[in-house]
Amino acid sequence: MYIVRINQRLDKCGWTVPPGFSTDADWAELYAVSQDGRVLARYPFAP
Repeated sequence: MYIVRINQRLDKCGWTVPPGFSTDADWAELYAVSQDGRVLARYPFAP
């Protein structure tokens, strides 16, 4: 089983991030994934 973290990054999605805007508090999602690629569980995560 693998634990996969997906970070949502505004600057990587074509958004222009204004100066002084912090992207450090972006949300992420955690997934438990089997070796054959099936998603076993999802856990929303906000740092």
